[in-house]
Amino acid sequence: MQHLNEGMKHLYNMIKNSHQPNAEQKKFFDGDDDDEDNDGKDEEGEGRSRKEDPKTDKKKDKGKGKLIQDDFYFQDVLNDEDFQLSGDEDIFGEEEIEKEADYGEWDDQDYLFNLDPAFEEELKKQQEEIRRKKDENVKVSQIISEKLQLQKAEHEEKQRLHSLQVKDRKLDIRLKKGEKWAKAKEMFTLPQKGSNNDKEFIGLLQKFLKVNPDNSVYMKALQEEILRITTGFDRVRSEMIIYVSCQSIGTINVSLDCFASRSLSELWILMSRVKGDSYLNVLLHEELKDFAIRVSPQIISVPFEVKFYKGRALQTCGLDHVSLKIYPAMHLIKLENMLRTTGFASEEKTEVADIIQDYCISNIKRYHQLKNRLKKVTTLPVRPTNLATESDRVLDKDLLDAMEEGEMSDQEL
Repeated sequence: MQHLNEGMKHLYNMIKNSHQPNAEQKKFFDGDDDDEDNDGKDEEGEGRSRKEDPKTDKKKDKGKGKLIQDDFYFQDVLNDEDFQLSGDEDIFGEEEIEKEADYGEWDDQDYLFNLDPAFEEELKKQQEEIRRKKDENVKVSQIISEKLQLQKAEHEEKQRLHSLQVKDRKLDIRLKKGEKWAKAKEMFTLPQKGSNNDKEFIGLLQKFLKVNPDNSVYMKALQEEILRITTGFDRVRSEMIIYVSCQSIGTINVSLDCFASRSLSELWILMSRVKGDSYLNVLLHEELKDFAIRVSPQIISVPFEVKFYKGRALQTCGLDHVSLKIYPAMHLIKLENMLRTTGFASEEKTEVADIIQDYCISNIKRYHQLKNRLKKVTTLPVRPTNLATESDRVLDKDLLDAMEEGEMSDQEL
């Protein structure tokens, strides 16, 4: 208790140096004598306050008066020097304050709690298992990535080989080269000695042409009648067979020479019905294409127009003045040249060529200059009268049999 009183007095002395204590503080620490002095001072202070009344004294400024604060807790923050205890020892020594804390001792196992050896062993096993699984996952991910890269490379290589095979196959189809094509050509060129239904098929075409005199209507009717054309090979007779599936008479077999004498419009429909799913079918389509080029152009009287095969399309050119204005000049000049140079000469071709020439002379100023750019015009051969064509001779079965037996020769014909 004595130490507490001494500490309180020491604190009071320290505060008294910087702040004015109130009456209660003086009475508690200094005793009665101090109280009397304080009472006198208080009376003097009260008298001064009465004499210096701010209401009566007009010369004194109200804002410059000192603010009286009895409680020292409302004063400014104390400096560090105010807390230095004079005459007493410090709580902490200077050596202890200046000494830095050493945290290295905390790593010592003596400062830690002693773990259970079994728990510690189990913890180590779990950590090793986690580390092992992590390493396994890394290895598995590497294996999977390498496998995916290998599969991607294999797929790209297979795709490249497949593309090369497709390219080679398309080239073989276009050039008709290879062992299979050579064998198919050999089978295609073998003579057809078996029986056929050529007369029935030609009669069907003539019937449709008689019913439908308009060429466009005739082509539509023929397109609906003929369903499919395919080929086969008879190994017993060693000959190719051509099957024509019709809607009205069913499936019949015809010879290749039956198609040679047909018109361009009919050959165009027949070409569209050949399916290119075998080597023989592709060769048949190519043969029909050659027939179409050979008989092109075709002149149709009703309506008056010209059909010709160019590239892979069947083109039609009207011969009236309204239709001729649509086509460019070079197109008409080439059509006139085609009528005068391809196939056998006929009165129809000459008449149509003259119609186109008259229109070009009257409407195209540079007609002669453009015509000179074309190749030299050659005269068409004229077919001898009363001379049977090769297709007509083949259709005559008796004549064909006689030629095969050697009874007749080409000179006798």
